[in-house]
Amino acid sequence: MAEFDSDLEKLGEQFKMPQNTPSTIKNVLDDLVDKFKFKEKFGELSIADAWKNALGDNVARRTQKILVRDRIIFIKVESASLKNELLMNKTTMLQKLNEYVGEVLVDDMIFI
Repeated sequence: MAEFDSDLEKLGEQFKMPQNTPSTIKNVLDDLVDKFKFKEKFGELSIADAWKNALGDNVARRTQKILVRDRIIFIKVESASLKNELLMNKTTMLQKLNEYVGEVLVDDMIFI
């Protein structure tokens, strides 16, 4: 009988469900984002969305087609004079964008 109890206990150990600690939805989503490497894409989207809010309506109205790839933001501008003005303020604009999203997501800007 003792042998049977021992075998039964071993069998129970094999099929025992692991005891996981409860996770919050935020933790589960963070794990999924990390696992599937979505963080960079989310960052790119947040920079494009932040363009108007971080830099103002005046800049947003005078620029077109914002694209972010490999930590570089590409911005199409309407005129050469605007392009020169933006180039002179490039460092400040990068700081404002990164501060707005709360982390450094963009390292450079290219005006087209």
